Amino acid sequence: MFGLSDNMRYKWEQSIKESTNCDVKLSTYECLDSKTAEEIVTQTRRLSYLVPVADNDFFAGEVVATEGFELSKRFDLMVGFNGQEGGLFYSFETALVAQALNKSIFEHGVDMEVVRESLRIKYETDDDRERAVRLVAFLGEQFINKECTCQLRQHAEGETATYAYYFTEEYKPDPPNLAWSMPDWLKISADHMDEIPFVFGGSLIRRDMEKNNTWQRILEDGEFIGKFISGASEEMSSLSLSMMTMWTNFAKSGNPNVPVALPEGTPTWPEFTTESDSFLEINNNNIQVITTPNKERLMKLESLRDARKLQRYADQRPASAVNQDNRSMKDEL
Repeated sequence: MFGLSDNMRYKWEQSIKESTNCDVKLSTYECLDSKTAEEIVTQTRRLSYLVPVADNDFFAGEVVATEGFELSKRFDLMVGFNGQEGGLFYSFETALVAQALNKSIFEHGVDMEVVRESLRIKYETDDDRERAVRLVAFLGEQFINKECTCQLRQHAEGETATYAYYFTEEYKPDPPNLAWSMPDWLKISADHMDEIPFVFGGSLIRRDMEKNNTWQRILEDGEFIGKFISGASEEMSSLSLSMMTMWTNFAKSGNPNVPVALPEGTPTWPEFTTESDSFLEINNNNIQVITTPNKERLMKLESLRDARKLQRYADQRPASAVNQDNRSMKDEL
């Protein structure tokens, strides 16, 4: 959503010029070209991550309609999301995120009263902590889960296999290992990227750390890796083995169920189709087949997004085209 905003692109360009003390009259290219690599790195550290901008030159505005996107349907797909993806956004200055929810995200295409009512019904509460939990849920659904389920449905229309997962293990490493870690009272499910220590065998790495010099050297060179796997305890090893088997099976065959047999008690992972709507929920207590989590909310958020896109498209059309449409409608009447 943010990547489609020309206004945001302009703000990024201005912030880059300001942080590098460039003349605002210079183009971004001219500004950066006049700086050394060291100056660019040191002077722009306070900027957050960059996002793609649809300029219809390098990056097409309607990605899903391009030939490149259709090409992806030729390949099998396994994708999913975690129980609390919104934790990623929660720690990016939550007050500013909350303010943005009331202003920029839905300001075009949908009446603000409709949006406020939708949020009030689904997320309103008088309890401050519960409000934070619901804000995290909303952020995850709005920015990650909604887009993921949309991609799943589009891919499922092709001829290749589609698999969806929902990872819900309440993973709490001690000490917290990531910049966006939530406080314990707020975390009730898997945060963004929490599945990775299990997919890559964090508990097995811990077990072999002392006798495996190769891994020890890697951990010494990269403190982040050591912190990242610190919470993958021995009690989680069976979950990790199940996930490693399914992920590597998919890499080998396009099917997470073969060629290596799944651990005993692990159900067959069914394909996601527009009819079955099947997800595999994964956590240490249970692995089970479910349907799209919170599907009704995700569909409503998707409708709001589509309405905004239509309004933006209408706003960008020249007045002559709008007048022609109006005349055509009158002729038909």
